[in-house]
Amino acid sequence: MLKKLLRYSLITLVATNAFAESPIENNIKKLLDTKNCSACFLEGADLSGLNLDGVNLNYANLTNANITNSTLVGANLSNADLSRSALTGSNLTNANLNGANLFLTQAGMTNLSGALLNGASLAYSTFSDAILVSVSASDAVLRGVSFDRSILSNTNFNNSNLEQTSF
Repeated sequence: MLKKLLRYSLITLVATNAFAESPIENNIKKLLDTKNCSACFLEGADLSGLNLDGVNLNYANLTNANITNSTLVGANLSNADLSRSALTGSNLTNANLNGANLFLTQAGMTNLSGALLNGASLAYSTFSDAILVSVSASDAVLRGVSFDRSILSNTNFNNSNLEQTSF
C-alpha cells in the first residue's frame, strides 16, 4: 500500500511539473492581465506583435526579448534592461525609458516620438529609419549608435556621449 502511494505521488509530482508554466510565461500572463510587471524577469520573452500600451515594466529584465512590431505607447520602461532586445517596427510614442539599458538593441523603424531617454544607455544600438521627434535624451550614452535615415527633429541630446554615432 505504501509503495503504491509513493509511486502515485511521484507520478503526480512529475506530471504536475511537466505542465507547469515557466516563470517567464507566468510574468507574460501577469503583464497581459494587469499591465503591470515592475521588476519582472522577462529575459528572452516573445512579446512581438502585442498591444502593450500603458504597461508598467520599470526595472524589468527584458534582455534578449523579442518586442518587434508591438505597441508600447505611454509605457513605463524606466530603468528596464532591454539590452540585446529587438524592438524593430515597434511604437514607443511617449514611452518612459529614462535610465534604461538598450545596449546593442535593434530598433530600426521604431517610433519613439515624445519618448524620454534621459540617462539611458543606447550604446552600439541601431535606430536606423526610426522616428525620434521631440525625444529627450539628455545625459544618455549614445556611443556607436546608428541613427541613419532617422527623423530627429526637436530631439535633445544635451550632455550625451555621441562618440562614433552616425546620423
